[in-house]
Amino acid sequence: MKKHIYFLLFSLFLSGLLKAQSIKGTVTDEQYQPVDQASVSLIRKSDSSLIKMELTVNGRFHFDQLQSGIYYISVSHIGYLDVRSAIISVDGASDIVTNLMLKKGAASLKSVAVVGRKSLVDVKADKTVLHIAGS
Repeated sequence: MKKHIYFLLFSLFLSGLLKAQSIKGTVTDEQYQPVDQASVSLIRKSDSSLIKMELTVNGRFHFDQLQSGIYYISVSHIGYLDVRSAIISVDGASDIVTNLMLKKGAASLKSVAVVGRKSLVDVKADKTVLHIAGS
């Protein structure tokens, strides 16, 4: 029983010594202003699987407790073109800092028109009403 307790304590001690790697950075626009509420995704390169996703707060993001591997970051926000980082290799040696810049999107809506039309036929419990155009 003592062996199990010592092993558990030793494991907890080692886990405290081993620091998991993190990736952190800032998302800015072309005027170097932080972009708030941008969607930042950490994606594993080998199978394109989503590992973590978060929204920026004051342009900042932080992914921690990462396993060793090769990743990239994808950033998107309404009104901006999506951006993808260079390949990031996580090997547990040190934390990684990367900054990404979003550019304004080419196609922005200036206005939206919502058009409604009266239906041609209304079916009610006791009758069917046919609407004639122009009436």
